[in-house]
Amino acid sequence: MTLDLTTDRRKIETQRRYRVLGSESAPALGQLVTATVSALDATAGMLVGLDDRGFRVLAGTLADGRSIPGSQDLFERVRRHLSSDGDTDLHLAEVRATDGTPIAVLALEGCPPLDARATTILQRQTEALRAVMDLGVTVATALDQADRLAAHEAELTHQSSLLEQQAEELVRLAEENYAQRLSAEGAFQQKSLFLATLTHELRTPLTAIIGFAELMEQQVLGPVGNETYLGYLNSIHGSGRHLLSIINDLLDMAKIEAGKYDVTPTAMAANPVLSQTIRVVGGLAIEKRVRIAWTPLRPSPEIVADDRALKQVMLNLLSNAIKYSPPGGSITVHNRTENGRFIVAVADEGPGIAPDDLARLMRPYEQARNGGAETQVKGTGLGLTISRMLVELQGGTLTLESTEGRGTTSCFDLPLATPDARRAD
Repeated sequence: MTLDLTTDRRKIETQRRYRVLGSESAPALGQLVTATVSALDATAGMLVGLDDRGFRVLAGTLADGRSIPGSQDLFERVRRHLSSDGDTDLHLAEVRATDGTPIAVLALEGCPPLDARATTILQRQTEALRAVMDLGVTVATALDQADRLAAHEAELTHQSSLLEQQAEELVRLAEENYAQRLSAEGAFQQKSLFLATLTHELRTPLTAIIGFAELMEQQVLGPVGNETYLGYLNSIHGSGRHLLSIINDLLDMAKIEAGKYDVTPTAMAANPVLSQTIRVVGGLAIEKRVRIAWTPLRPSPEIVADDRALKQVMLNLLSNAIKYSPPGGSITVHNRTENGRFIVAVADEGPGIAPDDLARLMRPYEQARNGGAETQVKGTGLGLTISRMLVELQGGTLTLESTEGRGTTSCFDLPLATPDARRAD
């Protein structure tokens, strides 16, 4: 007879039972064995424990009543009997825990044939022994639970301490972040105010310079008298217009970043806006010998947009397309309606944009780096950024598609006007 321990958990539980039996319960077990042997007259008894370490004596007594920690002869006979089911002179009574796990065997030597009284006595003593052993298991379980609770409490204390440290660190980081955000917001506002003030102050004298240079270039009040001066005036006029364009971009960017660019989308016809902007850049296209093709939709789509902002977007996209188009090239303005949106695409035949540069060009002050185009085209790199922000303020999106050597397409969409929006206007 052996004990089958199939899991480490059961091994641990069995070892706990024997630990308790070998300490707190040992005297009680010895008394029970002695009482059992005495009740059965001239009998020697032994309580043999079973665990993963094999057999071991828990308590025992000789036939003359002398208590023994273990008799080698009797123990060997019990061990052989449990191993081979032999030695019929031994009477074995198995002791199990309440969960049915075999814990020990009460072995009796020289036991006379058991009558009803002896059987009853043995059964009672075995039950009493089981009760004592179950009590030991209960004590072991309680001790184990107490150990676990203590360990759990220590872990909770440790975790609580860590959480307190983390909370303090989060508070510190939040305070630092708040201070840095306030500082950044202050610096951002100062930058926007500086740009707005600077560009506004520069526009007035620059407009006068451009106007007077244009009058002198056209010789409205009489001939200049020297062709070299006319060349100078032409350079002054061109440079002034270029500088004014940069100043306007900086002013628009500062207004948008500061939330001061007023956009009021209303229901309006799309064709007039596209037609006007194409005419505005017509002179630049003729100078560059670039053809602009556009086939308007009939009837004109009704869209929800801000007239000034939409014109600014179209002018920026068309100007970029003209700048990057080769002389003699063409620009195509596509337009269509789809899923309640009005979609406009401006496609040129320029050098195109590298894939890594597409996302970069949507950021402020970024420009294309395609070969010779970079040296030929001057500007702030704000046109696409301003266009994207203006489109988003009107409820749309702007994207770029390009292949190196095959041109670039700038595409944006705006919502179509609903019947209710048309009636409101």
